[in-house]
Amino acid sequence: MTKKTGIWFYGLSGTGKTYGSNLLHKKIKNSILIDGDIVRKYVSYDLDYTENDRNIQITRMYGLAKIAINSNIFPIIST
Repeated sequence: MTKKTGIWFYGLSGTGKTYGSNLLHKKIKNSILIDGDIVRKYVSYDLDYTENDRNIQITRMYGLAKIAINSNIFPIIST
């Protein structure tokens, strides 16, 4: 079995991504929540919701997750 280094929830609005992320965050020690809405508010405030801007947002989320993984923190991402 391979070691899991993170989890990424994605889907439509209102499907329980944040709810599931919060539940896992309570259960998994050394984890961090990386929520797309919060990242958009504080990091990606320069982006809109065009297809290109959404791709940039996903790339930024991935980068934040990689930083967490490289720091031995389990990222729980919700977009």
